[in-house]
Amino acid sequence: MFREPGETLEAYQQRYSARIRQGWAALTAEQQSQVIEHLSSFDIPAERGAIETVAQETGWQWQWAWQGQHRAEALAVLTPL
Repeated sequence: MFREPGETLEAYQQRYSARIRQGWAALTAEQQSQVIEHLSSFDIPAERGAIETVAQETGWQWQWAWQGQHRAEALAVLTPL
């Protein structure tokens, strides 16, 4: 889970909550609310650029392998420098 560059945690939570309400039709409204509550209380996604920088500073090469269309999920491959 990642935030866009410059995106605040609050903006990320609002964006992702809207995605849950609009696109997670397999869940009931109550289940969606529970996921949103968890997201708001416990998830602190890193900003993409910040985590890339930390990886490089600590000796890892960062390469995005996949990025989801909703700009929240992504998969990165890390290899030692």
